[in-house]
Amino acid sequence: MNRLEVVAIKHPLRVQLLNALADGKSLELSTYAKALDLPLPQVRYHCEGLAEAGAVSLEDGTARITDSGVELHRIAQRPDRRQKQDRRRNDGRDRRHR
Repeated sequence: MNRLEVVAIKHPLRVQLLNALADGKSLELSTYAKALDLPLPQVRYHCEGLAEAGAVSLEDGTARITDSGVELHRIAQRPDRRQKQDRRRNDGRDRRHR
């Protein structure tokens, strides 16, 4: 996995966006933000990060997953990736700060 792919799935909202797009349908960002009770700029920011990585195409406030995004979604769902993320978060603190 290259650095851009790592950055693309670094934030939980980006993984959540990929999950929402995984069925291949388009997603209107304003509707998605409203459904999750999140600010539209926050959703747009993370969607643009996915677009920069080539995981989604973004046009007129609507996102669609790309072939690269399908692969990235598959990587983000791997159990070993989720375990690593869980180990970093122990009681809300990073291990380095113990």
